This record gives sequence, C-alpha cells and structure tokens, in this order.
Amino acid sequence: MKLAALRQLAFEEPVSRLARLKKTVQRQLARAERDRVRELSLLQLAALHGEIFGSSAGGDKSALLSLLFSLALALEDLRIYSSTAFSPIPSIAPADEKSDLLAPAAKDLIVVADKISALLELGPERRAWLTVSLLASVDWVAACTWAGGESSWPEAVTEIFSAENLNVQNLNIDCQSLAELASGDCQRFLAAAEEVALRLRHGFRPSLVVLVEGQSELIVLPHFARLCGRPLEAMGAHVIASGGAKQVARRYLTMKDVLNIPIVCVFDGDAEDSSSVIEEDLRECDGLVTLESRELEDCYSYEQLLKILNRQLMHSGQTLSSASFDIPREGPRKNALNKLFRARGLGDFDKIAFARSTVDLASSEEDVPAEMIRVIDYVAAKGRRSAARSVSSYG
Repeated sequence: MKLAALRQLAFEEPVSRLARLKKTVQRQLARAERDRVRELSLLQLAALHGEIFGSSAGGDKSALLSLLFSLALALEDLRIYSSTAFSPIPSIAPADEKSDLLAPAAKDLIVVADKISALLELGPERRAWLTVSLLASVDWVAACTWAGGESSWPEAVTEIFSAENLNVQNLNIDCQSLAELASGDCQRFLAAAEEVALRLRHGFRPSLVVLVEGQSELIVLPHFARLCGRPLEAMGAHVIASGGAKQVARRYLTMKDVLNIPIVCVFDGDAEDSSSVIEEDLRECDGLVTLESRELEDCYSYEQLLKILNRQLMHSGQTLSSASFDIPREGPRKNALNKLFRARGLGDFDKIAFARSTVDLASSEEDVPAEMIRVIDYVAAKGRRSAARSVSSYG
C-alpha cells in the first residue's frame, strides 16, 4: 500500500507514472495472471489498481476523502504539466467506459470524472488522465495512518489528512457516497479538491524546478536557503541533481516542453558550453544562473574552506594540522584537494562528504557563500513571479 501510494505521489511525467502503475499491478498478481495485464484497456488497468489498493468500503466517507485527494493530485498534475506531457495518453473510447469488465463503482467514477472534466473544460488527453487518476485512487487515509512519520513519507500529505484539516464536514462536501456523488453536479467536490490542491502546492507539489549539476548542490542549497530565511519548500522549489553540466542542459531541453512551471538552471563557472546550449532556448518564465566559481569548494574563503576540510577529515581520524598542505587561497582548488586526499591515503577528494561537512558547520546566513546567496535570491525572485502569475487553469 505505502509503495503504491508513494509512486502516485512521485513528481514525474504522467506517461512514466502510468508505466509504474502497470508494473505495480503486475507485481500484485500471481505469475500466471500477469500476462493478462497487457490485454487490459487503460481504464481496466486503472480500475484494477483501484480495486487492489483502494478503500474496501467504496461508499464510506473514508473512500470519499481518498478520492478527493486523488482528484487534488490530478489537478496539480494538470497545472504542472503541459499538453505535450499528456499527448501520449490514449483518449478513452466509449466502448471502454461501458465495458462489462468494469465494476459498478468504476463506472460511477467515470461519471464523476466526466462531470469534473466538463466543469474544467478539459480536452480528451487531460480528461483521460483525470479519469485514470480517480479510478486508480489508493486508500490515502489508510496509507497516511500507516506511513505517517516515516522519513520517506511526505509530512505535507500527512498534515492534510490530519483530523483537524481534512474531513467531509470542513470541506463542505454535499454527499455521503460515491453513488450520490456520481448522481450530483460535483461542483462542491471539485471546489473541495481545489482547496486540497492549493495546500499541496504550498507544501509538496512544486511551483518551480531548479536544475543543479550534482549531489553537492542538492545537499547544500536547501540548507543554505533555510539559513537565509527563504526555504525552498516555502517557495515551492523542487531541486533536481542532474549529473553534470551537460545533463542539466539535456534535462532542461526535455523538461521545458512538458512543464508549465518555471525552470531555473544553475551551472558551475566552467560550464560555458552547456549553458550556451540552452541560453537561446530559455522560455520567458525560466532562468539561468552561472556561478563565478568552478566548484562548490571554490566558493569559500580560505579560512572557511580549512574549517570544512578539517571537519571532513575528522571522519577519517585526521586533521589538517597533522601534516603540511598546499591549497590555493582562491581560484580552482580541485587538483590541490585531490593531491591532499591522495597523500593521506583517502583517494580523490570527496565532494559529497565536503557538502555534508558544509551543512554540519553552517549555522547562520554568515556561513553561506555569497554565490549561493545569489542563487537563492534568484530562485526566490522567480518563485514570487511564478506565484503572482499562478492561476487555477487546468486546460
């Protein structure tokens, strides 16, 4: 249950999510039954997922709350992703909707999806995604109860399902069962889902994406932002480590076509070629930041660098003072650090360990390098402009 829920919470393109949904269903079936999944229509597959992982009591309030949350997630997907992201999803054929293989509850869910799609004036592909999202809904109430407090489980989701935040009465839902919802106009249910979607936007789903080169930036940037009083979570920024400058460029060129939200690319100072690849292709809402320094360790003053290195070396039972060393006071330091660590039998300089030591020692904004503050300020400005332009448009 928890794994199925986490896969639906993942920030990834709809097509990738559908592939994961199919694999999740296959793993729950006996080996002899797995081949039949390939023969199922999109609706049948989603309905089977809902039967396996959804609420066993299809008409109770708990089931309605789970359905409401799945609708809120789907609304956020419709906000975040562009039409290009949904175009590979096949439209739903009328014959599929009336299939005898679908249970009565699944047919009620299709009716609900149709009514909400009409209210939102969705096209065929977006309607298909909304329908699949409702059919595949998991038992979110149970999932939050079982997984709440675990490090892998989003705190923002647990907070939404807390007794004081999410219940039928507080959200003004005018129905008590799925059948009753399907027979109504669904306007209040949609309005309640939009409230939940707004909470997700502020605490879980991104409003902008920040592409960085590696794990080092992924480790230090959120911590630095909190020290500067501008936490990335509060501005809806989602940081992705790309695996190098070239991968930042490639990822951007792919993501800009499938995301509606802004993307900020952060390059080290030695990535001129990669940054120039995307500079002319930047959308108006996107941004590009190039550091003056080549690497994270080059951002620090000489004195700060020595403190962090000492912290890092302590984990190996060593200190800088135990032997002589020669590190440039400014400029590129990678070669010198590699030489220092090799001489001590530690192999190449470990950038990830350096980043973690940086986080251990940084306790105030004064400990944040000026270049990192510049990145945080830039992302915050993009976040403010994105929030100002944000509208509840799902079409």
